[in-house]
Amino acid sequence: MALGGPGGNSASRRSASSGGGEPAGSGGSQTGASGDGAPGTGSPGSTGVLDLTAVRILSRPRLEYPPRARRFGHEGRVTLILQVGPRGHVSGVALESSSGHGELDSSAAAYAARFTFAPRISQGSPVPFRVRLPVLYRLR
Repeated sequence: MALGGPGGNSASRRSASSGGGEPAGSGGSQTGASGDGAPGTGSPGSTGVLDLTAVRILSRPRLEYPPRARRFGHEGRVTLILQVGPRGHVSGVALESSSGHGELDSSAAAYAARFTFAPRISQGSPVPFRVRLPVLYRLR
């Protein structure tokens, strides 16, 4: 199921409330990786999806908890597959697994669309790639 692309939906509105969500499994530093043509690296012709630790994030937006989800006590984990263009901008977002709450899924898609990644290089040229982004919403 495809969700919104960059600038796509109203779930990107910001909330001033505390507590929050975070990219799941995002602890530690991100390491850069270059495309080497190996399967699963996101090289041209590859159907693989990269793990978030295999790419370098240049810009990570702040994740806001959707007010409605907070009000109803909704928590969950959303896993997204991001299509990233040669320049490192997200060009598409697809839902891999839902949190079970539409407002969390939509908010995660809007959040993901604002990421910027370091380009991946294959044979001296930047190439598009796909990366998996888990997003955890947990009330504190």
